[in-house]
Amino acid sequence: MSTGDLSYETLDHMFDNSEYQELYTRLEAELTITSAAQAEAGESDSEEDVELLWRFARVCYSMHTENKADKKAAEAYLRLAIDAAKQGMRLDEGHFAPHKWYAIALGGLGGYVSTKEKIGYAYEIREHADKALELKPGDSATLHLIGRWCFDVAGIGWATRKIASMLFATPPESSFDEALTFFEQARDALPDDAKNTFPENDLFIGNTLLKLSRKADARAAFQAAVDAPIKGADGQRIHDEAAKQL
Repeated sequence: MSTGDLSYETLDHMFDNSEYQELYTRLEAELTITSAAQAEAGESDSEEDVELLWRFARVCYSMHTENKADKKAAEAYLRLAIDAAKQGMRLDEGHFAPHKWYAIALGGLGGYVSTKEKIGYAYEIREHADKALELKPGDSATLHLIGRWCFDVAGIGWATRKIASMLFATPPESSFDEALTFFEQARDALPDDAKNTFPENDLFIGNTLLKLSRKADARAAFQAAVDAPIKGADGQRIHDEAAKQL
């Protein structure tokens, strides 16, 4: 299949090379053209659209991370990612990628909403992350996502936990040990020649090990994050955060 003159392989290559703006523009245009053509022909959405939608959700999330200095724009990209992933799930509930990117984008939205909304999102994030992992076991990014969920929940302060207990019968619970397990599984899931391609996971392994008072092991994880190739503005942020811990 191709989108215009672009195959899925080419779209993924553009993403891997951090060509986010061009990829966003091309996918947005393709989805608009496809939707208009289907409406004119009286056709329904197809499985092919799911492949475009989850890739659009993915690049929207990356556009969010690249534009965090502009809070309004960053939030707008997140909401586009959520909408695209939702549509993808509607078209194919059994495709892992829309669940994965819906959970990732919804997790990012927590930085732009109230504490009550953020706590409420926690259940939905974990539900879709678990579904994505069920549909594609061993996916490194999904394992990292669940690790992040565990890390964030384990780090909830007393005041937020009190609010959660008043709002929900069973507030979300986890531990830093559980978070570390998922982060390590995410690293183990990477091919041997790609261990240095997920510095954000190494950064969170280091952060979690610090929480567990394992400073020497944490330093090794931070060093791995620093040594990884830097991709885009978010890659620079990850590099700098890890370097500060050395």
